Amino acid sequence: MLLARAAWAEDATVSDPAAGVRFRPHAAYFEILGKNGLYGVGYDYSLSDRFAVGGSGAYYNVESERIFSLAPYASAAPLKGRWGALLLQVGAQFVHVSVPSRVVGWSGTSATGVASQLSAGYEYRSAFLFRFLLSSVLGQGGARPWVGMALGATF
Repeated sequence: MLLARAAWAEDATVSDPAAGVRFRPHAAYFEILGKNGLYGVGYDYSLSDRFAVGGSGAYYNVESERIFSLAPYASAAPLKGRWGALLLQVGAQFVHVSVPSRVVGWSGTSATGVASQLSAGYEYRSAFLFRFLLSSVLGQGGARPWVGMALGATF
């Protein structure tokens, strides 16, 4: 049983053995102007060479505001070449903003919101990961365009 499982795991890492292309299902990356605003870190897992699930998160301070953001997503690559692909993503964005009190007698304030995100763009995926996505964030305040880039590694 253990030997059969090891053989299956070895086969699962190769996408096209004839071409020598290795399928790397894990990706870790750093976002610049990505799903979480200014920056973020993320991880995704490829269920196949065309579908993946993942998420990214960020925490930062802007003046006295503390912002925490999480963005889970599902990805599909309907058009795919050997290394590059048209990437489509759909997901949610959870954001918590808090402002601590600097005044005696006021406890501060906080708010939590949820939005949906739709993204389309380009992904280059080998040992190195590069993504460029155009997004629309749909929330309580309406729809807002956004753009982002991710750089990382696959393993």
